[in-house]
Amino acid sequence: MILWLAAFAACSSAPQKPQIASPEPPPTIELTQADYQRALTALKEGNEQEALTLLTALTQSNPELAAPYINLGLMALKKGDLPAAETALMHAATLKPELAVTHNALGIVYRRSGRFGEAEAAYLKALQCQPDYARAHLNLGILYEIYLSNPSAALAEYQRYQELSGGSNDLTNKWIIDLKQRLAVTTGPSN
Repeated sequence: MILWLAAFAACSSAPQKPQIASPEPPPTIELTQADYQRALTALKEGNEQEALTLLTALTQSNPELAAPYINLGLMALKKGDLPAAETALMHAATLKPELAVTHNALGIVYRRSGRFGEAEAAYLKALQCQPDYARAHLNLGILYEIYLSNPSAALAEYQRYQELSGGSNDLTNKWIIDLKQRLAVTTGPSN
């Protein structure tokens, strides 16, 4: 019995294993509209790293918002990182499929990737979302003229772009004149 008490006493006086505290989760950073505006200001001022940091944080704290993904996609597009641009823009399109700007930017990604059919579909989707979106008309016109060899469709898109933008783009006016001349040569003068 004394042996049992000694063994019991030894067990009860043995040092207890320290309890491992589970790490506390990192604090959730709630970013606001003001943070988004700071990101846009950073972009305008050329501070892309600050904008990238803020926009990435916004996607983590507010994953339901499309705007940060759109801006990340546009930043990646500007840098020529087409896979990253496509990923961010596709995510934005999933969140807010009605935003023409997203589909227009995807059209640019696809065009630069040589995926002309997908580019056309993206520009047309942008125009379905917002028929008066001038940039999508311009991009579709460029696609038709240069990549899909459809000058008559290009002419219509350039003319629509000029209507929507007030006809102030001299370069587009020159493209319209050139296309009209080329079409007159191939189809004959119009009456």
